[in-house]
Amino acid sequence: MKTNNLKWFFVGAFTVAASLSALAIVNIPSTFTAGQPIKAVDVNDNFTALKTALETHDHYGQAWSGDLGFGLKVTTTTGQAALFGDNTSNISGTGVEGHANGSTAAGVYGLNTTGFGTWGQSTGGVGAQGTSNTAAGVQGNSTSSYGVSGNSSTSFGVYGFSEKHYGGYFESQNGPGLRIKSGGIGNILTSFGADNGIKFQVDKDGNALFSGDVRSKGVLLTSDRNAKRNFSSVNSLSILEKVATLPISSWNYKTDANNLRHIGPMAQDFQKTFGLNGKDDKHISSIDAQGVALAAIQGLYQQNQKLIAQLKSLEARLLKLERK
Repeated sequence: MKTNNLKWFFVGAFTVAASLSALAIVNIPSTFTAGQPIKAVDVNDNFTALKTALETHDHYGQAWSGDLGFGLKVTTTTGQAALFGDNTSNISGTGVEGHANGSTAAGVYGLNTTGFGTWGQSTGGVGAQGTSNTAAGVQGNSTSSYGVSGNSSTSFGVYGFSEKHYGGYFESQNGPGLRIKSGGIGNILTSFGADNGIKFQVDKDGNALFSGDVRSKGVLLTSDRNAKRNFSSVNSLSILEKVATLPISSWNYKTDANNLRHIGPMAQDFQKTFGLNGKDDKHISSIDAQGVALAAIQGLYQQNQKLIAQLKSLEARLLKLERK
């Protein structure tokens, strides 16, 4: 009985193997039909061919759906990844790639309550890539870990492209919506416009660069005494005299329309006059401009008080002369 079961196991196994052969995935040297005697050498040859094919040949699997359902749905309850893509032998390939052209579904969608929603790692290409015209290219939901995680040593960790929506959308209920960390010498964040020019950039030291205007209800400049050192007093009257000689003109930026005018000094003149902002003569710090203005106002006040005292002295002398 055991021998008979084993015989039919081999028959079924090689029927599957024959199907694989029809797909040109593996060539099986021997095929069998029900009731045909099986020789050990033929069985061993078939297993050897199957083992060799599995170990040495590339494999390509497809799953598609002709209706509105999933092309491929994988569910696991073992704690392991529902879908795992590994491409270590060809650095130009993709570990996991999903396309959803013209539909409303995500190219790659991962849902996990304790781990990564979607995780991609690559040493030479894109960690996780999904393409979609109308929905999320890559979507990952997680309640306790990363929604989407991508690691790459030479290219993008996570790359998102969208024609009709956000390239990337991040939302968090209890933590940061987006966290970016850079351990190298490059910038932490760089945003490009349609002209491929840099529109917004944050470097590794926390300096931000904007090519356009910054609009806000308020700007809070760090001015805490405990954050400063090397204090020295300033001569307000001297500052006032320097302000009086500082060239101030009306102008517009080269990137703006001619009718968009501004008034102010040149950074080169400001740096030369007041010696502020270190060696940078291309920018004027707002805190320096405010400080110079306040010092000049104090200088005006001091001059005004001096003039008032002189006027009172003259009035007193005039009153004495009138009484004589």
